[in-house]
Amino acid sequence: MDLHLAGKTAAIVGGATGIGKAVCLTLAAEGVNIAVIDKNIEAAEATAKEIQAQSVKAVAVNVNLADFASVSAAFGQVTADLGQVEIMVFSDAVYGNYAAIKNLSVDQWNQEIAYTLSGAFYCAKLVGPTMKANKWGRLIFISNRAVTSGAYGQSAHIASMAGLLGLAKTAALEYGRAGVTSNIVFPGLVDTPAYQAYPEGIKDELVGKGLMRRLQEPEEIAHTVAYLCSDYAKGITGAEIDVTMGAELFVY
Repeated sequence: MDLHLAGKTAAIVGGATGIGKAVCLTLAAEGVNIAVIDKNIEAAEATAKEIQAQSVKAVAVNVNLADFASVSAAFGQVTADLGQVEIMVFSDAVYGNYAAIKNLSVDQWNQEIAYTLSGAFYCAKLVGPTMKANKWGRLIFISNRAVTSGAYGQSAHIASMAGLLGLAKTAALEYGRAGVTSNIVFPGLVDTPAYQAYPEGIKDELVGKGLMRRLQEPEEIAHTVAYLCSDYAKGITGAEIDVTMGAELFVY
């Protein structure tokens, strides 16, 4: 499907690997120029090279999402290299702080909130006003459906993911009358580096508990994101989009 996005500029935060990389490649196939924004600059550069092979412009930009000055500099580089950002997809987070609330350190909590939630706010703050002035823009945040159920031992991660939900809906309210949409996408169990880091037994257990009993490919999420970027979805804003393989349903 031609989504009529050719020539637009997208900043994909967390675009070096996983779902973010799939979003980069999917939008590039639609002719979108891509800024791969990531703390892993080597992987970001590799993704940018793949995109350039599709005959669209791509740049890799290093960032520390916990630092507003770093985020501001990153988006300044994107504007200088590719033009104003018309699409911003936030697909980044901290993983690995698995501990019950009583055992989670204050530093670990602050790390996740600063990197994921504050980082997403910084990104939206930097691109939203220009989108509003141009009367067109797309903000899309990739979160976690466990924001409504919790996840044992992941208080900081789920709290930051829940914050993205409030941020996305508030951005929808603030920018909607200017033709800017803001939505949040909930993936299911996706084959990403974060998933692959689990022990084999845990991975099998997670797949076995799912309704469809399979892993999702990152491209399944990316195609939904691409649709939300298009004018076919211009009436969708402030929405929670489940691409979860029914994970939120009760399964015996």
